[in-house]
Amino acid sequence: MSAVAIKKRNRLFKVLNRRTYPSRPCILALVILGMLLSGRSSLAAPLVTLRKAVVTPGNSVTLPVQVVSGVPNVAGLDLTLQPASARQGAPPLQLSFSPGDQAAGWQSFSDANQPLRYVVFNSTGIPGPAELMKLTVAVPDSTPLGTIYFLQAASAILSDQNGVEQKGSGIVMPGWVAAVLYGDLDFNGIVDARDANLLLRISIGLKTSSAAELAAGDVRPNPGMEGQSVGDGVIDLNDVSWILRRWIGLASAP
Repeated sequence: MSAVAIKKRNRLFKVLNRRTYPSRPCILALVILGMLLSGRSSLAAPLVTLRKAVVTPGNSVTLPVQVVSGVPNVAGLDLTLQPASARQGAPPLQLSFSPGDQAAGWQSFSDANQPLRYVVFNSTGIPGPAELMKLTVAVPDSTPLGTIYFLQAASAILSDQNGVEQKGSGIVMPGWVAAVLYGDLDFNGIVDARDANLLLRISIGLKTSSAAELAAGDVRPNPGMEGQSVGDGVIDLNDVSWILRRWIGLASAP
C-alpha cells in the first residue's frame, strides 16, 4: 500500500473514531416520542370522571359520575367502586347511587352481592358530556379530620347503543372525598393564625402540602377547576388571602 493510501486510511479511521452513535436508551426515547407524536401511544384518556369534594364528618355530598365530552352514543355504564383511605382505622364511607340527570328514565339496578356496583343502561345512546350516575357519599361522624378517601373504580364497562364495550378500571378518572374543614390545615377543627401560617409557607414553597392540607387550603378559584367544587389543585396567594379573611371573620365559606 502506498504512503498516500495509508494516509487516507488513517484519516478515515480518525473520522470514524470521532463519530458517536445514539445509545439504546436514546433510541428507545426517540421511538416513544415518535409514537406519542403520531398518536399511536397506548396511553388513553379516561372516558368517565369521578369528582373531588370536601365534606366535614357527619355530612354527605352528592357527586356526578360523568362521561367526558367527545364520547358518542353512550347507552350504558356498569361501575364498581373501590374506595380506600390512607388513614388506618378510618371508618368506611356510606355510598349510594342513583341515575344521573342525563340518564333519567334509563333502566338501572344495584347488585345485592356487590353493594358498590351500580348499572344504568338504555336502548338508545347519548353523546358526552353526560351525567350518567349520582354518587352520594356520607362521611361518618367518627371520621378524624384530615382523612382522605380515594374513590377509584374496581371495574367499569362503558357501552354504546350497538353493544360495543370499553372495559377496565383505567377508563375511569379517580376522585376523592376529604374529611376536612376549609382553612383548617392542622385539623383541630378551627381556623386560626397557625393555619394561615401553614398556608403561607406552602404558597411560597417553604413546605410541601399533604393531600389533606391541599384539600383544606385550596379554595380559589370558586367555582373550581379539574373536577373540584372550589380550587384548582394549587395553593397560591389567592388561597392565602381567603384564609386571612376567614381568620379575622370577613369570610365564612369559600
